[in-house]
This record gives sequence, structure tokens and C-alpha cells, in this order.
Amino acid sequence: LQLEGTSFVHAGGGNNVEGRFTSDLWVHGDYAYTGTWGVREAPGNTVYIWTVSPAAAPALVDSLQIPDVITVSDVEVSEDGTRLLVTAECGKCAAGGLYVYDLADPRNPERVGHYSVDTGLHTGTFAEIDGELYVFGARNPAGPSLMIFAVDALEP
Repeated sequence: LQLEGTSFVHAGGGNNVEGRFTSDLWVHGDYAYTGTWGVREAPGNTVYIWTVSPAAAPALVDSLQIPDVITVSDVEVSEDGTRLLVTAECGKCAAGGLYVYDLADPRNPERVGHYSVDTGLHTGTFAEIDGELYVFGARNPAGPSLMIFAVDALEP
């Protein structure tokens, strides 16, 4: 979409992925990360990695699959661009919860941590408090609660 005056017009683009619905989008610098969800029988276990530029449509460069996950709920890059968080849902399974990736190479995130939450995490966001990086997450509605994770100590 392109803004013309006070209205958006379709200016081309596309490059959508097939077989999954997009759940969330986060852009940092020249890269974007999208989470996915599926229908009851189809997985939504993928984070897609895109290059973005004002001169062209986003281009898919890679994907990151999280086995046994039904929904990738939130994706977010830390303000300094060094970490990617992914919240995941899967009903009652060990794969749901929080995933944290190192972004030394934004095209190839490297997993540095996973915390299992039996009902999964529906929402997550980074916060820096007194120079320390945290993730604030909301447990799925089946057993709602606020969860806080200190993630600075995670190493690749």
C-alpha cells in the first residue's frame, strides 16, 4: 500500500506465503519477521524472515520452524536488534512458551533459549529496565497470568 494524500492505494507487492495465516509482524532495519498460525489441522509453526526496502516489495529470505507448535503468536526484535522473541502456543505440550534467538545474523536467527509454558504464551514483548533486557509474556487464556523473563544472560 502507498499513501496518496489521505488514502492508501494498492501499489503492488505480494509475496505472501501459502498454507499459513500471518499472526504478527515486526520490522527492524532491513529485515522483517512474521509469525504464523494455521487452522486446527494445519501448523502455524513458522517464522518467516524477509528483507524490506522502500524500493521493492518484501522478499522472503528464509524461515524458522518450531516443531510441535500450532501458533506463533508474537514476534518482536529488541530495540538494539540483537534478539528476536517468539511466543508459541500448542495447547498442552512442551513446545509452547517463549523462544529467544540471537540476531548476530538477522537472516539466520540462532536459538539461545526456550522456556516451556504448558498452555503456551499468547503475547510477549521486550522491555529494558535498568539496563537489563526482559520479556513480559501473557500465558494463554486457559490459565492466564503475567510471566516475566530475564533474557540478558542467554548466550549463543
